[in-house]
Amino acid sequence: RIIPAVLGTDGAVLDLGRASRLASPDQVRYLRLRDGCCTFPGCDRPPSWCEAHHLREWTTDLGETNVDNLALLCTRHHTDVHTCGLAGRLVDGRIRWRRRQ
Repeated sequence: RIIPAVLGTDGAVLDLGRASRLASPDQVRYLRLRDGCCTFPGCDRPPSWCEAHHLREWTTDLGETNVDNLALLCTRHHTDVHTCGLAGRLVDGRIRWRRRQ
């Protein structure tokens, strides 16, 4: 099986499209550098406490597993985002959260 992927300048896999739901180790490393901690407003949980969240949902919105569609969230806020109807988007290299419309 061939999985198309977009690579960074150092060969790191940054975009997997719909080929994989889970972020690759390269994508997680990238998110740790870009996001620095949980992206939920006011949270400073370190990247080691976080997981990759699809901004455009994998299942319902057919979101892709690409770094521009992923954000770090700690376990608590990952749950909150899903249960409270929050949506995030990448704006100027930062994740912005708001209530879904």
